[in-house]
Amino acid sequence: MECPVCGALLPLDERSNLHVDAHFAGGSHSADSYSNHELLDGENSHGRSEGAHATSSSDSYGRRGYARAGSGVAGRVMSGGWDIDSGASGSGSAAAAAAAAMAAMEASDAAMARRLQREEDARLAAREAEQLREMYGLTGVSSDQQLQRALDNAVERGSMGVADVYEIQRLKRSANRIGYDDGLSRTPGLAPALQAWYSKQRFTVSEDSITNVLWCRPPADQFSSHLEDRGWGCGYRNLQMLLSSMCREPAFLQLVFNDVPQVPSVRKLQQLIEDAWSAGFDPVGRDQLGSRLVNTRKWIGTTEVFALLSFLRVRCRVYDFRRPTGPGGTHLALFEAVKSYYRGRDTECAFPLYLQHEGHSRTVVGMEMRRNGDNRLLLFDPAWRPATVSGWCRKPSNALSSVRCRLTDLRQPEYQLLCVTGTLAGDEDWHRAKSMRGALMRVPPTEK
Repeated sequence: MECPVCGALLPLDERSNLHVDAHFAGGSHSADSYSNHELLDGENSHGRSEGAHATSSSDSYGRRGYARAGSGVAGRVMSGGWDIDSGASGSGSAAAAAAAAMAAMEASDAAMARRLQREEDARLAAREAEQLREMYGLTGVSSDQQLQRALDNAVERGSMGVADVYEIQRLKRSANRIGYDDGLSRTPGLAPALQAWYSKQRFTVSEDSITNVLWCRPPADQFSSHLEDRGWGCGYRNLQMLLSSMCREPAFLQLVFNDVPQVPSVRKLQQLIEDAWSAGFDPVGRDQLGSRLVNTRKWIGTTEVFALLSFLRVRCRVYDFRRPTGPGGTHLALFEAVKSYYRGRDTECAFPLYLQHEGHSRTVVGMEMRRNGDNRLLLFDPAWRPATVSGWCRKPSNALSSVRCRLTDLRQPEYQLLCVTGTLAGDEDWHRAKSMRGALMRVPPTEK
């Protein structure tokens, strides 16, 4: 590097600072004491020289600065630079060099900051992607592996004995072999218990009093997520609730269940959805889920439920509530659709409704009508534990706070509602259902 005062060639180490200090010391340590030869040879000679370049009276220095060699950039200004008179030897080139060095360093620092930010963004994106894969069951861990881990953990905690583990494993193997639910998470008595409780109430004539309760018919059983599907199985469990009502209706018992009033297991439902895909139903969903569901933890939603039921020749309609339609960001249109469905089917079966939103799904089993119009949906939820639901069957009034859903309780921006409306008797209707043609109703309607 070059001395910004005298232009001498300096080495890139601490001796350059000593040389510059000599200029500012007023002759006590003259710069010539550290000659180019001595500096470049690496000898630290600190003697005084009478013939040194004395600091000229015409040279004025307002601030002291140091030219240091660091991080591979020579001459980095650490104290704000030198205030050197424009007449000093080499001052113009030194200032330009210092400015260029500073600009290069700033550009290098900015580039490094951008690179570090890109790396951090990539790490966050990878972490988010992994969390989503875990959430939607796309990590490669099978439902059988999840079950075994849950059983091992239960034994370690002491909440389950070895005999209990063997019995659960036996029931799961049997359910997978014959295709029917093992009954471990099924609670059949909640809907009748709630209906009996409502029928015994003497409602007042106050403004917010209940005037009527609309129920699904036949009643549905409550199905809860169990060890092997906890965290991802809500779609299958809500489908089981719907099927538990349908298998009690003679026309659907023959069409869907081959006259066997048994609800399919989760594994069987996965296989039926794959069969529907193979028949051409929901090709988009098939591609998104990699054409495989059996023994995976992949989530399903409204389109997969629609594909399975349509494949079994069940006519369905899907309401897609793309945004709130009521005051205060509420989904008033959804409540109206539920009320219209149950009121419009007085003389025929009115099955439960499959209610989907981002990250979870539930089952609508009825609607509580109130005098002031502040109605309540009545919902079953796969997240409930079987032991809790059994307690509600004995005392249904304890379930009301969990079962009831006010208009303001639906806080998600979008919802989907699937309802069964009949059967697909002809092949033309069956093929049309492969693309949901005519079965999807967007609310509010798509603007043309």
